[in-house]
Amino acid sequence: MLPVAAIVLSILGIALGVTGLYIHQEIASSQGAYSSFCDVNQEMSCDAVLGSTHATFLGTPVASWGILGWLMALGLSVWTFAAKGRERVARATYLLALSGVILAISLYYLVVSTVLIGVLCPICLSLDATALALFAVAAWQVRLLQPGAPKSWQPKPILGGAAVGALLAIGVLVASQEEPPAALDAAASGSEIRREDPRFYVYYTSQPVMEHPLPAGVSAGTADISVVEFSDFQCPHCRRSFFDLEQAIAASDLNIEVHHRNFPLHPDCNPAVKGTAHDMACDAAFASWCAHEVGKGHEFDRALFANQKTLSPQSIPAIGKSLGMNVEALESCVDSPAARDAIRVDLAAGNALGIASTPTIFINGRMLKGGITPQQFLYAFAIEQDLQASGNRSN
Repeated sequence: MLPVAAIVLSILGIALGVTGLYIHQEIASSQGAYSSFCDVNQEMSCDAVLGSTHATFLGTPVASWGILGWLMALGLSVWTFAAKGRERVARATYLLALSGVILAISLYYLVVSTVLIGVLCPICLSLDATALALFAVAAWQVRLLQPGAPKSWQPKPILGGAAVGALLAIGVLVASQEEPPAALDAAASGSEIRREDPRFYVYYTSQPVMEHPLPAGVSAGTADISVVEFSDFQCPHCRRSFFDLEQAIAASDLNIEVHHRNFPLHPDCNPAVKGTAHDMACDAAFASWCAHEVGKGHEFDRALFANQKTLSPQSIPAIGKSLGMNVEALESCVDSPAARDAIRVDLAAGNALGIASTPTIFINGRMLKGGITPQQFLYAFAIEQDLQASGNRSN
């Protein structure tokens, strides 16, 4: 019975791993625009975890490494099931050691998800529970068979070895995740990018160039690059994209102007939205518009994204106060018809452009659905410079 349970749990682990890998690949191929069935809200989202920088190890999706581990567990489970007598004990201890390593790595990624990313991943939690169950089944199996086991196959040495192996694995993972990010390359030209990163070059230049959706009353000006971002202050992808863009601009020597446009995903102000997960999205959008009206827009937007997980009716005025804004004036503005009209204008502009997800970013009018990395933002700026110089922006 226990070997059968181990087989079933291993198959479940493989199925969950394949699901996680599929979501990871869809997020990567859509440049972050894809939204999975388990993107529940800002606290519970597979997408935020599987689309993060922690979702790969040595250039390979962590989900792929997980599938490999579960396949090994399945092989050992079947191998144990086929054995008899003392041989079953020997094989069961191998399964116990492997399940200990799987459980340790699962717990490590649970810490990464909850502490570093700050989001719970339903698929990952299911894998954690499956890993714990497999370890319990393997340990129970060894314990039941232990009286007839040779001394060399007692579980204590095996558990010790598993613990050492797990600690080594975690050490490697921690070291890989804590490596400082590579310096951004702002000097690459469009032709160099086309040669060094042809996938991104083709992706970027294949995106449609549309009428530049600047806010009403704003002209293109003399900036080298003009960026318009449609976003929701409770969207995890929008938060990451905001700070990635900020990092890229800091590393660039170009004159880049950024215009924020609101696209809150809540039916209180966006009737096209069905879900109600982003309960503070409308109030945050109203407050952002009010802050832009008094010249505090970027600082206010930055604070909203920085405090995304704790947005509330109390925290938004507190953000205004921390930036030296008149809180009473801010609260009055948030409740005003003018703020609602302004958000309706942004939503109408977004709907006319076919925006269905956030973030949607326009770089000199070129539409990108989903965020890109800081380095890719710099690549996009360089490609735009080359295309403008050649007069062939549709290339």
